[in-house]
Amino acid sequence: MKQSEQSNGKAVPDAGSQAMLHTLQLAFSTLRWAIVVLLFIYVLSGLFVVGPAESAFILRFGAPVGSTGGGQLIESGHWHWAWPKPIDKIIRVPTKETRTIVTDQFWHDERLSEESERSAGSSGVSDFSISEVEGYNVTGDKNILHSRWSLSYSISDPIKYFSEYTDPEDLIRTTFEATILREMAATRIDQALYGGTEALRLSVHGNLKVALADINAGVLIKNVTIERIEPPRSTRGSFQNVTRMEHEKSKKINAARGYTAKVVQETDGYCAEILALAEGYRKRIVASVHADAVYFQAILEKYQRDPKTTLMTLHTDVLTEVLKKVDRKFVIHTDEDGGGQEVRLLIGSERELRTLPFR
Repeated sequence: MKQSEQSNGKAVPDAGSQAMLHTLQLAFSTLRWAIVVLLFIYVLSGLFVVGPAESAFILRFGAPVGSTGGGQLIESGHWHWAWPKPIDKIIRVPTKETRTIVTDQFWHDERLSEESERSAGSSGVSDFSISEVEGYNVTGDKNILHSRWSLSYSISDPIKYFSEYTDPEDLIRTTFEATILREMAATRIDQALYGGTEALRLSVHGNLKVALADINAGVLIKNVTIERIEPPRSTRGSFQNVTRMEHEKSKKINAARGYTAKVVQETDGYCAEILALAEGYRKRIVASVHADAVYFQAILEKYQRDPKTTLMTLHTDVLTEVLKKVDRKFVIHTDEDGGGQEVRLLIGSERELRTLPFR
């Protein structure tokens, strides 16, 4: 009999088999612990923290996780846990970051513009053409303009921003460009280039805000900017002439307004001076008339009491005033019997008398 067999007929493992069995047991035990450790690490890998400048939400099998089914936003500042991939996916959103979209959809090819300007030569005239790679706007009066715009926005609702659409930034860009097309198509070229640029920008800003709210884009529009707006390269010289004429017009209008203001100011001053003189004259006349009225009232009272004496006093006063204005005075007394008198007066020298003209 072999050594591996006992007297009862049962087989007993030899030393090699026992070593192999022990090794397998150890391997399975190690594998169990490794699985436990890996499972523990897998569970711990679901821990995450949200940064101070961002928010986050969890997608579970592609759907937002939340008590209401619409998703729940996780704010920054604490540790959170989610099932690791592929069960959950953590979407981090920089809500405090301002994003910018610059669209060249309506801008011309600057390389072609430079070549066209060089080919125009000294005449400054080039053929009108727009290549298929160039963008442009059509204005409300059927003219063509090139424009470059920029949009700055922030994410106000991260769940809507990332879960509603596959490429939200492309959606915002498309909506932005469609709004520009509509607003430019309702604007005249002179308004777009000159006086109405700010109104055009505000109109695009307001309509874009409404459009993004209608599609639940989850963004907050901060600012819309017109980076540049230009006419086509072939008509740029003509528009420059128009701009120069507009400048001259504004200059002359401002000069005319300045002259108007100066004349009005001088006229107002002259009128004020005349009115002041008239008012002073009126006050003097009123005061003089009032004084005469008081004087005549006083004379009337005296006259009613003693007419003869009053008349004599008035006569004397008048003579006194008249004599004050006469340089030479001659007093001639009449005879008591009422007889006539002959008075001969020689005024001046004989030489002065001879030179007097005879009339």
